[in-house]
Amino acid sequence: MRRQVLLLYLTVASAAFLWEATTARRQRHTPAKLQRDACTDHSTVKELIMKARCRAVEQPLKLPVPKGFDTVHPAVVLVTRCEGMTCHPRVHSCLPIHSYSYNRTISKIIQHSSTVMVYAHYGNLRKCLEITVEEHRGCQCGCKRECPNNQILNEAACECECDPRLQEVCEARSRLWDTSTCECVCPVFQEVQCSSGEVFINELCRVRES
Repeated sequence: MRRQVLLLYLTVASAAFLWEATTARRQRHTPAKLQRDACTDHSTVKELIMKARCRAVEQPLKLPVPKGFDTVHPAVVLVTRCEGMTCHPRVHSCLPIHSYSYNRTISKIIQHSSTVMVYAHYGNLRKCLEITVEEHRGCQCGCKRECPNNQILNEAACECECDPRLQEVCEARSRLWDTSTCECVCPVFQEVQCSSGEVFINELCRVRES
């Protein structure tokens, strides 16, 4: 009897172990297989790339409420704006080639007592005004960044860098070029303590009377 019970226990334990191992193996391999299938589906990959490309698409734009008014109707309009996430290098963004502004006539509804008028064609307290919105025509990947006068834009990295021409002029005058600030500074040995009534002129690297 004990031998039969022991055999039954071993059989049940073995079956449980095999079931758990099979389940774990399926959970481990199924996502990878599905991922491989998705990656090898060229039509799906191409479709995703096309959807994410830099292009002009219609987007909802919430209109600002002018000063002195409580609401606008319509509150949201569709405008064409550049959008996309497939720019290379990745530091670039989807930018408009051309943009223009136009006036869109809408009705502004002001709040009357405790009731907010929500219909553009009803109510006495309303005014038809124009709001200027911007739309994009044509898009391209690029870098949109403004640099100080002593720096130039590195288009590839989309970063501001020191102007090498200014550095050459600085070093030709026997000055030191500070790469952290992109400025021409005086050598340390020329920085002196000013006496009363004197000031140190950085451009000349010497002391002058004030």
